Amino acid sequence: MLVVALAGCRPDTVAVSFRPKVGATYRYQIDVTADTTTTLEGQAPAHKVDHVELLEEQTVLAADASGVLVRVLVGQPGSTAQAFVVRFDRSAQLTSIDTAEDASADLAGALGVPEIFPGAAAAPDRRVGPGVRWATARQVRITGATGATTVRSTGHFLDFGLAGNAKVARISSTTTLPLRSTTGTLALEGTEQIRQRVAYDVADGAVHEASATTTGTFRVEVHPPAGTTAAPVPGTLVVHVRSTTRRV
Repeated sequence: MLVVALAGCRPDTVAVSFRPKVGATYRYQIDVTADTTTTLEGQAPAHKVDHVELLEEQTVLAADASGVLVRVLVGQPGSTAQAFVVRFDRSAQLTSIDTAEDASADLAGALGVPEIFPGAAAAPDRRVGPGVRWATARQVRITGATGATTVRSTGHFLDFGLAGNAKVARISSTTTLPLRSTTGTLALEGTEQIRQRVAYDVADGAVHEASATTTGTFRVEVHPPAGTTAAPVPGTLVVHVRSTTRRV
């Protein structure tokens, strides 16, 4: 959904900037496979694999000199959608992803940045073309995390091509995202790495398709219920999430 504008003087370069019209709506189908292993002190490792197919709708609520505000609805077909509000600053860089007040905490915890808003975490901050590489670092507030975190990304422009009948610009990126959060009795801290390939539709600037692999290792503590004196149980959480996104 990041708008791709062709640079006027160089047909082999593009400027990636998020400048949609207010009221614009984009719809996506997302296929997610999450593989997690949780190991708590004194217990055998618990391994779990989940596969889910999601539908997503993005609606631009505001777009002006101060930035862009987008409402994202994502969920399984026939179920209640999870709601997010995604913000970009005036330079079209991601600043926050917030969970709406009426959202389900279970689904919010299962989704990452590539599933909530494909391509948002590592958008380049300059005009790009074949062979061009870049690196960015910025403070971003992510739903479920404690405070803002420094998101660091590197990327490079791959090529121009076709996806069906659409002309696209393909970009590859790697993003490092430190996370610290506390949900109920569970506290975790660690870092995840997101590797993405995104094809931006040159005709309308939308994400045409994307694929992402997220890996992370976290230290965890399971705290006892309030009012008890038992010590927290330490452990580790290892996650591996693969997702593919296509516009529908």
